[in-house]
Amino acid sequence: MTDLLIRGTMLGLLSGGLAACAMTPSYPTSTAPPAAAPASPPPPAAVPPPPPRSEATPSAPPSSVESQPLAPVAPPQNAPPPSATAATPPPATMAPPPDAGREAARPVAEAPRYTATGKVVEARRMFRDYVVRKGDHLDAIARDLDTTRAVLLEANHLKKPDALRPGEHLKVPVEKAYVAASGDTVSAVARRFDVSAADLADVNAIPESHRLREGEELALPSSFHDRGPVLLPPTRAYARYTPPARSYYAPSGGYTPTPWTAPGGARPPGPYPSVVTASPPTRTDSQVMAAGKGRFVWPVRGEILSAFGVQDVDRRNDGVDIRSPMGTAVHAAAAGEVVYAGDQVPGFGNLVLVKHADGWVTAYAHLARVDVKMRDTVAQDQQIGEVGQTGGVPEPQLHFEVRYAATPIEKARPVNPLLVLPE
Repeated sequence: MTDLLIRGTMLGLLSGGLAACAMTPSYPTSTAPPAAAPASPPPPAAVPPPPPRSEATPSAPPSSVESQPLAPVAPPQNAPPPSATAATPPPATMAPPPDAGREAARPVAEAPRYTATGKVVEARRMFRDYVVRKGDHLDAIARDLDTTRAVLLEANHLKKPDALRPGEHLKVPVEKAYVAASGDTVSAVARRFDVSAADLADVNAIPESHRLREGEELALPSSFHDRGPVLLPPTRAYARYTPPARSYYAPSGGYTPTPWTAPGGARPPGPYPSVVTASPPTRTDSQVMAAGKGRFVWPVRGEILSAFGVQDVDRRNDGVDIRSPMGTAVHAAAAGEVVYAGDQVPGFGNLVLVKHADGWVTAYAHLARVDVKMRDTVAQDQQIGEVGQTGGVPEPQLHFEVRYAATPIEKARPVNPLLVLPE
């Protein structure tokens, strides 16, 4: 009994302690407003029940989903209408810097250029002149000139081939000739064949300044060596520079530049007028005859071997060639001053030039002897030399030229001597 009583008392105390622990103690505190209750979430949308499954009909496979375009979204009812798109202002055009787009001029590649490109052909009836020296005999001359005794005999019609005299002229046939191409000069042809321009001009009885025509044949000295066309030096050419296009803002405010005025109100002088130099007119034969009538006399009398003007396709005579015996006196055609006396002009041998009044000049070539010197004053019909055979001509003769310039600014041009000489 006692044990039961004790157990009951212990169980009662234990249950009371547990109840006391579970209770929240109550302390005096300040009263705070109650917090707002959170809004309740909306009720979930009702989910439709799945369709009833029929046991009699088997379930069909799911069909493919078709894609459909999205429906346009309607703008809000109170939204303002869209504004018109503003025009985009044009980009400002600025002036490029002074050197914008500029590239240095670059040399243009140039193909090699050649001159003296003509061909070498067999010479046809072309001769060079040889002056016999003391001690020469025909066989030695033929050997030195790369020819034969028979060729020299036939070309010169020698009656006494073993009695050659010093100073006698022999015609030596030329074997090879050069056909000039366009733009050729005597000096360029001489460089190609490794001979001097003076020798080439002397063989052909032309001056070194002779202007070659296309197709003209030049006799080649026997000592020539063909080195091929002559390479011309390149010309420095540059690409043309094209500046970039430039545009600027137009000045605002209607600005107009004011012309410059010198102090005192004087305006600057206008541009100088361009000076145009007119080419001198060509004189007619009647004008030349009228200007030279009674001025000149014959320098020597004899047969006219070659008249004035064009002789054939590649020869022109700027005077007349007068046949006369060796040593015949040559007279000045008119009074004047000797402006040249010498033998430095190829193809003319001993040459005398006399300048006369009113723009006239006379020339006397192939002289055997010259009796005047430069700056001498000569009278009309005064002896100035003797007829000779110098300069490569085949027989004694006088080459006589008359040149005329009507005004000081004109260049003296050759005129036909027969127009001004007495009949």
